[in-house]
Amino acid sequence: MKTEVISSSIKWAKKHKRPLITVALCSTMLVMLGAQLYRIYDEIDRRGNIPVLDGTASSSISSEKKLKPSDFQLLFGFNERNDIPNATIDIPKTKLNLTLHGSLANLQQDKSESSAIIQGSNQEKLYRIGDNLPGGAILTEVHADHVILKRNGQLEILAFPDFTKGENGLSSVDVQENEQYLDVRTRSEHATQADSGSLEERMSKLREQLQQDN
Repeated sequence: MKTEVISSSIKWAKKHKRPLITVALCSTMLVMLGAQLYRIYDEIDRRGNIPVLDGTASSSISSEKKLKPSDFQLLFGFNERNDIPNATIDIPKTKLNLTLHGSLANLQQDKSESSAIIQGSNQEKLYRIGDNLPGGAILTEVHADHVILKRNGQLEILAFPDFTKGENGLSSVDVQENEQYLDVRTRSEHATQADSGSLEERMSKLREQLQQDN
């Protein structure tokens, strides 16, 4: 009886030789694949999850960036220090009959947003980079305490007037950023009512724009 069972088993194995080999190979491959996947999972689990910021989220954050008051340095009035950076110390002061009353200097890379209030021919105007000024000069740069003009191919500096107290009653409007608010100092009684109202109106618009961007 045992001999017949063994003989039948041998015959069945010979008949199904190839299917058995295939099953054995597939089983071995599955075991190896499972072991490899387990190693990968264990490695990831030990390192921990690393957050990934996709391009959509990054572009969304950058697009929502707005201007803040700290991006600008806003000055109006007379320069009490009259400091000129070393980079422009060799540039001569302009001889044009112009007076710098205000500067809105952008501290970031986009310098084209800077502007200045300059008086010439008894009239104050707001000038931007590249605008023509009285006397044939062009506004090329705006800094916190001075601006740079270009006239006949030469660079010239126009700084705030020195602050002096005298009988002429020089007036000033000083607007400076101080922890998210602007401190306004009104012009003196010797300034004309029309000029004062016009300048204060421009100052108010600039303050509103900065507050909205923030």
